[in-house]
Amino acid sequence: MTASFRPPSRRRALGLMLAHGAALAAAAALPAAIMTVGPAASALDFSDAAVPLPPHPRSPAADGVRLLVLPFEGIPTTTGDAIYREMRRKASKRKYSLAMQLSDPASFRVLIYFSAVTTGSGTTILYRIDIFDPSGRPVTRLFGEELGPTATGDPWSGVDKKTVEHLAGRLGEQLQAWVTRAAD
Repeated sequence: MTASFRPPSRRRALGLMLAHGAALAAAAALPAAIMTVGPAASALDFSDAAVPLPPHPRSPAADGVRLLVLPFEGIPTTTGDAIYREMRRKASKRKYSLAMQLSDPASFRVLIYFSAVTTGSGTTILYRIDIFDPSGRPVTRLFGEELGPTATGDPWSGVDKKTVEHLAGRLGEQLQAWVTRAAD
């Protein structure tokens, strides 16, 4: 008898999505806990999480802010490279530039974490963007999700060129919206 793949039931899919969401929430808390510093710092101290960010002292210069995008986490290298190349291609139309090497000076460092899960409606790609100042202090955290084509087995196998282009565009839009945010 040959085993065949059967998509999970709605109840099972919901359970998987909830479990995936809990895992993503735990992953979101981990870097903040690791980066907590100071003698009285607690790994679970999130008292400053709701404090709004101060506005930029001035609008970005004509050539924009320089961002250093660190290697992606949680994504296959080939897919990550394709997204990064597309982000670099589209960056020339944005109010920021991307640093070419890890040793290049930058206004901010950007670390992007990815996670993907296959659901009945396609592959859901969740991402978190952590932005740090040059000294490594966390500045802000952005979240997003995209829906890609359905995949069997590895959820990343369903990510095609169109999804890569769309995802890179969304990441770039979110970074630009943050860089050019208005003073409150």
